[in-house]
Amino acid sequence: MTAVKGISQWRKNENSHTLTVFANVTSKRTDVTHIHHSNDHHHHSSTSYYATFEFESGDRQEFQITARDYSQIANHDQGKLTFRGTRFLGFERDRT
Repeated sequence: MTAVKGISQWRKNENSHTLTVFANVTSKRTDVTHIHHSNDHHHHSSTSYYATFEFESGDRQEFQITARDYSQIANHDQGKLTFRGTRFLGFERDRT
């Protein structure tokens, strides 16, 4: 079921237009997943990074972003957000 949902979202993103809009960063968060293997006592963790952007219309959307983007984006940053459907493509901070 999850794979079908992922393929469906990927297809939707592929059929969406790439948009660049002015946006504000309203929040950032991480999600750490721990995976334990009981048979061999190994475990590892994985961190996902997210940022929520607010558009001029007042609408908000959260995107999964890379660790590098997460480290370079701060709450209350303003600038040009580029995305395609639910896929984050980049953020260029307004330096003025």
